Amino acid sequence: SSRRTERPRVASRPAKPASGRQAARTAADPGQTQQRTPSDSRRMLICTLGDQTLDVVVRLSGPLATGGDTAAEIHVAPGGQGANVAAWAVFLGASARSIGKRGVDDAGRLVRAGLEARGVKVLGPEAGRNAVICSLVSPDGARSMAADRASSADLSAEEIDAAWLDGCDHLFVSGYALLREPARSAAVRTVELARAHGAPVSLDLST
Repeated sequence: SSRRTERPRVASRPAKPASGRQAARTAADPGQTQQRTPSDSRRMLICTLGDQTLDVVVRLSGPLATGGDTAAEIHVAPGGQGANVAAWAVFLGASARSIGKRGVDDAGRLVRAGLEARGVKVLGPEAGRNAVICSLVSPDGARSMAADRASSADLSAEEIDAAWLDGCDHLFVSGYALLREPARSAAVRTVELARAHGAPVSLDLST
């Protein structure tokens, strides 16, 4: 019979599985299950560009009490489309680099430590506040998000280091990177560098 591998516990960043977005928005936790290892000597290198957020997921026990307290189960973990893809790539046996702009605050330090603990190489400049996403999940599974992209939206083309794409086999770009400048130009520059290495590029248009 086929062997069934348990999927890792994830820190959810909202999306319904049927839409195909959840896989790109949930960070794998390798501490919950054994990572797969490739059979060949060189692992595929996946580079991702996108926000490196601190995800705060609040699972409510009931309707939110206006002006009062509501019991909830709260989880905090690194997230963001690009960062999550990088974490899952490592879990599936690839090498991964996450490129983005982080804050110099506690949130930024937590995100970096969390991604590195999952085997992801974290790259990009640091300045200001880190992006934080708060997801409210009702008892029936409906999700509402409060998003603060902070410094992540300010990544510029001039801050992209060509060396970050050395050896890149595939580049994943988050759709959020294309919403406004200067991050849009940073995304275009990263794509140009990846293509110069002959790497294909995928883009997640969900936002």
